[in-house]
Amino acid sequence: MIEFLESFQWVIVPLLAGFLALLGSWKGAKWGKTTEHEQWLRNERLRVYTRFLEEDVPLDVARMTSWIGEGKAPPVGDRGLQLITKILLIGGASTSEQARKVLDHHRALEAYAFEAVSKRIPMEEMRPKTEKLASETMAATGELILRIRAELKVSDD
Repeated sequence: MIEFLESFQWVIVPLLAGFLALLGSWKGAKWGKTTEHEQWLRNERLRVYTRFLEEDVPLDVARMTSWIGEGKAPPVGDRGLQLITKILLIGGASTSEQARKVLDHHRALEAYAFEAVSKRIPMEEMRPKTEKLASETMAATGELILRIRAELKVSDD
C-alpha cells in the first residue's frame, strides 16, 4: 500500500494542497463578506441614530411658534416618521422600541406646550406638567442612548 501511495505522491500532494487552498480562500471570502456587512450595518445604525437624536428629538421652538401663530395644532405623525421607519428596519428591537417611546414623549410635550400657550395658560400653572413631561422625555432619551451604545458595542473606556 505504501509503495502504491509513493508512486502517486506527485499527484496526491498537489491535489490535497490545491483543495486546502480553495477551501481556505472560500472560507476567507465568506468571513470577509460577513465582516463587511456587519461594519456597514453598524455605520448605518450610527448614522440614523445620530440623526434622530440631533434633528428629530430636540423641541423645535420655531415650528411650535409658527403653529401657534397660525392657530394650528402640531401635525401628528410627521416628526421623525422617516427616521423611525429606518430605525425599525435596521435597528435592534429594544432600540427601535425605545426610539418610538422617545418620539411619543416628545410629541406629548409638544402637544401640551402648544395647548398651554394657545390657551394662554400662565407659566406658573403649566410649569409642573411641562417639567414632568420634559423629565419623562429626557429619561426616555437617556435610556435610548444607553441602548444605542449597547447595540453598537460602545465601551466607556
